[in-house]
Amino acid sequence: MSSTNNVTGGLWQDTEGNLLSNGYLLFELSQDCIVNGTTMVCAGFVINVPLDINGSVVSSPLWPVDLLTPLYPNLPLFYTVTAYSALGQKVWGPFPQSVLSTPSPYNIGLWIPGKV
Repeated sequence: MSSTNNVTGGLWQDTEGNLLSNGYLLFELSQDCIVNGTTMVCAGFVINVPLDINGSVVSSPLWPVDLLTPLYPNLPLFYTVTAYSALGQKVWGPFPQSVLSTPSPYNIGLWIPGKV
């Protein structure tokens, strides 16, 4: 049975190099999917992932895209991710990004913007 993977890390910064202390990330799946044969994971549902004082995710469970069955397999499956400051100012994204089942936990600090 498939399960979620925890995303961690980041050290997110704004355009001036300041850490996004107590900021947050918004994740939105690109399309509806099925997991474990019967459970629907819906696109359009926005997941708010808080950042700590260092601009990093401590731990947050998300469904890895490689364990989901998209309703439209001919279209790419990814999360649209946007980073915000603690004041709600958009500072990064939105970019298409993938969360995979391995490694676990999944360090999003290694992401390359827009690379799925």
